[in-house]
Amino acid sequence: MGFKAKVSYEDKSEEFINSFIKRFRDIVFATQSRARFYAPKNIGNLTKQIIVLVHGDNKYEIVSNANYSAAMEYGTKPFTAPIEPLKEWAKKKFGNEEIGWAVWQKIRKEGITSHPYMTPARDYAKKEMIKLFREFGG
Repeated sequence: MGFKAKVSYEDKSEEFINSFIKRFRDIVFATQSRARFYAPKNIGNLTKQIIVLVHGDNKYEIVSNANYSAAMEYGTKPFTAPIEPLKEWAKKKFGNEEIGWAVWQKIRKEGITSHPYMTPARDYAKKEMIKLFREFGG
């Protein structure tokens, strides 16, 4: 997700720092929850693939590891998708692999319709981070 913030802890009490870090982490994980909430539910395991990566002290990244994440977020132009994964998905989801053929034809003719889920989650995080920095004097 696309923003960074750098915070200086000079002259701050341990209680202040701990309170700030807790609120920051709460926002990170609430953002992950929002992305999962907004993600299309009928598409494979997308929601399970939205995870928080921790890169050292208080550096977080929210990512979606599904190979079709970008296609779901932004949509696509028409293309010929591989049929086997669509048939497997349709059989698992609906008990009928023929639905996979219908989806394949739709993708080939119209592309994949966008279903933004990370973007609204990022927008939420930005608003919450602005509130956090205002509250903590940033």
